[in-house]
Parts: sequence; structure tokens; C-alpha cells
Amino acid sequence: MGLILVRVPDILSRIEKASVDMFVPSLVEAFHDLSTKESFWLNLAFPGRNQEFARQEHFRTFELDTEGIVRMSSFFARIIDFRSRFTATHSSGVAASAETLARLSGRPVEECSQMRIAGLLHDLGKLAVPAELLEKPSALTNDEIALIRCHTYFTRRALENIHSFDSITAWSANHHEKIDGKGYPYHLSGGDISLGSRIMAASDVFTAITENRPYRVGMNPQSTQKILNSMVLQSALDPDVVDLLIDNYDEVNAACAEAQTEAVVEYDEICEKVALMTAGYA
Repeated sequence: MGLILVRVPDILSRIEKASVDMFVPSLVEAFHDLSTKESFWLNLAFPGRNQEFARQEHFRTFELDTEGIVRMSSFFARIIDFRSRFTATHSSGVAASAETLARLSGRPVEECSQMRIAGLLHDLGKLAVPAELLEKPSALTNDEIALIRCHTYFTRRALENIHSFDSITAWSANHHEKIDGKGYPYHLSGGDISLGSRIMAASDVFTAITENRPYRVGMNPQSTQKILNSMVLQSALDPDVVDLLIDNYDEVNAACAEAQTEAVVEYDEICEKVALMTAGYA
């Protein structure tokens, strides 16, 4: 799935060695510019898959109102997150944080609901990532990092053909883009990153560093704010969004914690039911 990203250094090395004798220098330079984007390689490996599915006439379409989409998105968030106890509350926390920040920034009610939906679906592409990587307690290898970096690309590919989901798709898929263009997989920068995507990026970082993971416990408010501010200095997160989060830290944190508490209760109930079912078949 993400093996193409693992092979990139070797491909670039071979092209570099052959560039003098075989290729036009200006084309090699243009190729190198494109090759920095994970999306470039993934588009080569997965050309037009969604378009193929969209052409299938036997697929039936249906419409949902906003609340129906929220319920459906919550269902998918559980599928995404419940593969591991360490991620069981992540999407719920991101969704609640993003919705709260959108409201605090003065966005319309409908847009705030769309931010919630985007938060619930932002890690949809992680269904293509092996579960053991999500729970790995030690540092990831370069190959494993390449696999994980595919997930935002597949989030976009999964959502891009849904009618009227343009903003939700962008906010979901761009949560690892950075202001300085060093994010992934599209390496967007500055004005190319919408406010919704900037809110989603800050919400994702906030939720990730305050929740427990296999390799560390969640950070306290002081450490969390220090990390967020350091990422602003590194041009990774939007300064205005981070200021808004820190100025309203207790409110954002409470919304995140409430959503995560509901998710972990549901996770434990499902685990208990599965254990009872398994015992019944033993």
C-alpha cells in the first residue's frame, strides 16, 4: 500500500545517476520538485480508483441531513478508532475540539457541525494502516512512517466523491499539512491551507498530546501549551488558532474530555460484549 513511498529514495538516486546522460536537466529539476510530495507518488500508485467506483451504475445514492451525517460519521469513527484502546477516543476528541474552536472563531452553526464531521472522519485513511503500528510502543522505522503518512491521502480519496463534502474532505485530509509547506501529503503552505484545515491540524495535535499513548502518558496543560506554541514558532500550526485554543483552553479541553469519556464507555461496553461472545463459543 505505502511501499511506493519506501522506494522513493532509491528511485531518486537512480534518476540522479542517469540524469546527465539520459534526461533533460530542466525535466529532472521539475521531477525533483514534484517528488517531495507524497501525493505525487501515491497518485502514480493509485490512479483513478475512486473514478472507477463512481462509474459503477449499480451503486445507489441517498441523502442525509446534517444530523444524519454526524451519526454516520460517528459510526465510522468508532470503526477507525476502536481497533486499539490507545486510539479509541481520538477522533471523538478531535471532532469536539474542532467544533468548539470553530464556534469560538465565530463560524456559522452549520460550518461548526461540518467541522465536527470532519474531525470524526479525519483518520478514515488509517483503516489502510496495520493496527500494530498504531499500538507500537517503540519508535517507528522509516518504512513504518512512510506507511502511516499514506493515511491522509486515503482519507481524501475515500471522501472526495461524496456530494457537497468538498470542505469536509479538505479539512479532514489536510490535518497534517503545515504552514511552512513541510507537512504531508500535498505540502500545502500559507494561504493554500484553509482556516478549517488549520483548526483541524491544531485540534489533532491538541488531542494527540493530551491523550495516553503506548509510549507516554497524556501531557498536562502547561506542557501541552508549550508544545503548541513551539509548533507555532516552527511554522507548523497557525498562531491565531493556537492563541484561540490557549485562551479558551479549559472550554476546549472540557469538550474534548466529555466526548472522549463517552467514547471510552462505548469502547469498554463493546469489549465486554465481545468477551462474553467469545467465552460463549469457547
